[in-house]
Amino acid sequence: MKISSAGGRVSFSPDKTAFYGGILSGNSIIDLSGEDITASINYTATNFKIDSLLTDFETPWYLKGRMNLETDLKFESFSWNELKQNIQGSITMSGDNVLVYGFNTEVVVENFDKTGKYSAINAGAALMAGPVGAVFTDDKSLSTLLTNDSGDSLLAKKFISKWNFSNGNAIAEDVAFSDGKYRIAVSGKIDCQNRIYSNLNISLLNISGCPVISQHINGTFLEPKIETFSNIDKKLTLKKELSSRKSCSSSYSGSISLP
Repeated sequence: MKISSAGGRVSFSPDKTAFYGGILSGNSIIDLSGEDITASINYTATNFKIDSLLTDFETPWYLKGRMNLETDLKFESFSWNELKQNIQGSITMSGDNVLVYGFNTEVVVENFDKTGKYSAINAGAALMAGPVGAVFTDDKSLSTLLTNDSGDSLLAKKFISKWNFSNGNAIAEDVAFSDGKYRIAVSGKIDCQNRIYSNLNISLLNISGCPVISQHINGTFLEPKIETFSNIDKKLTLKKELSSRKSCSSSYSGSISLP
């Protein structure tokens, strides 16, 4: 660990160190020069085991595989409740060939075409489990969503979960995964301070990035309200809608593209 100070700023820069089977590097700075003490955290973890991280946070084990983590955060308090309110910045977790438990896109599509029923809650919980679920909510809040674990799983060939933090909210900036054929994306925000889901949408996207069918989550962590919305033409099946190039004003434009 390298420690240096100048002008009321103290910097901590650890040597590259082991982190859940991967490597952690970066630095943190505490600024004592102003009226309020501020701190920043900039760390990168590469090729670590996400399942081992979730186990240590006692969070339900939704993911398995090697992932990368980037943090760029600033805050003004060392009280956990106050920190959640004033923290600014972003956390990004990404990886290739990540196993997602409790969800399989092919099964969901087939079931919807047969029964008209749709559930993507497990997929949304998996996308929240790393940077948001394990740190800024708690394991019980995500467990509340996962009332019906299907026992399915899929291999996400591309996975990203990037959240921006502002005024106590975690905002989904680029949160999605692809199984190589279909994409699932999350939009909306989580009020971490008041423990509320705020228009959090988990959507199955067509090839243009438009949400064909979505589940919306609102309400408190302990009593979330979940609604399903469909944009499917009655003449078409879900499979045909997903392969269409229908445009929309709120299309997904993040880093997870179709093959």
